[in-house]
Amino acid sequence: MALWKIQNRKARPVPETSFRDERITEDRLESWIASNPELLGEPLLVLGRQVPVKGLGDRLDLLALDPQGSVVVIEIKREDVKAPVDIQGLRYASYVAGWTGAQLQEVAEGTISADEEEFDLEVTFSEFAEQHGVEEPEALNEDQRVIIVGQRVRDRLGSVALWLREKGVDIKLIEVRPFRDGEDLYLEPRVIIPPPSTEKWERVGSRAQSTERPWLTDGESWHCKKGGEETFARLAALLKRMESGGIVHDASYTQKHYVALRRGRRTWIRAKLQPSGLQLDVRCNPRDFAVEDVASRLGIQVFATDMKLTEKFALPSSVGSYQRRTYFCIRLRLKDDFDIESEALMEFLQEAASKL
Repeated sequence: MALWKIQNRKARPVPETSFRDERITEDRLESWIASNPELLGEPLLVLGRQVPVKGLGDRLDLLALDPQGSVVVIEIKREDVKAPVDIQGLRYASYVAGWTGAQLQEVAEGTISADEEEFDLEVTFSEFAEQHGVEEPEALNEDQRVIIVGQRVRDRLGSVALWLREKGVDIKLIEVRPFRDGEDLYLEPRVIIPPPSTEKWERVGSRAQSTERPWLTDGESWHCKKGGEETFARLAALLKRMESGGIVHDASYTQKHYVALRRGRRTWIRAKLQPSGLQLDVRCNPRDFAVEDVASRLGIQVFATDMKLTEKFALPSSVGSYQRRTYFCIRLRLKDDFDIESEALMEFLQEAASKL
């Protein structure tokens, strides 16, 4: 396809050129994308360029976050995109999958906060997510994605990318083609994988056909499969009690990692379904509830953040808390030993709701 320019009421094609002919290096293309990540067709918060990956002795081109908190590895080639760049991108993603929030902050400190004395990546990310319509973003780096960018995508790489997506790997291929019109240089970014022309119709035509974000098409089945039928049934029983008591107004299953329980239009509780039990993050005011008091009221243990991992898994039902920039949450880990319809739990939730 050509790029067309309308001039004097007539359309004329703008000649395509190449990054090589324009003497545009990968570093320069990388800089353009880092400064304007919208070139890739979505909002991204770029954390760093040429990020060293310990254990590989190599550097990935760009590291970013999307509004859902997924880490995005971006690999850029100025010419044709071909193997082994797909393996390279997946290798980087596998390594950064284990990075903590502190490690991501360390990367971002040299990029986002160069002129700031104090920098908190979590605060910056929350503001970024809110700007793009994600009120309750996931924790950072729960998922990883790969975006590969080049002037042209080879057919063989496209086939590999489609197969990876069918297997649940979030990989995206983008062609960026340059066009020259006199002194003006234009860029035409185009998503090749996933095919934009079919994704929309697959979602509309059949839920079963869509492998893209199944929690958006059938969230209840998605969460039931993730947490197990028993945990899903416990959530259903809890919801029935809460709705009958006017504690929550509705539930949304369209998030990947949790079910959003709402009062009005605002998410109040995030319910995460796990085979080991049900986790409830209840937003409230820290002045209203102490973790020890909640534990006593519900007859469960206090979850200490400094416990060893084995100790945490061995705990029965427990309660903890965490503070974010704009809100505080009581976290309830309710295992099968806990009566999900107990009066003590209903009274705590009713009191928490009344203090919102």
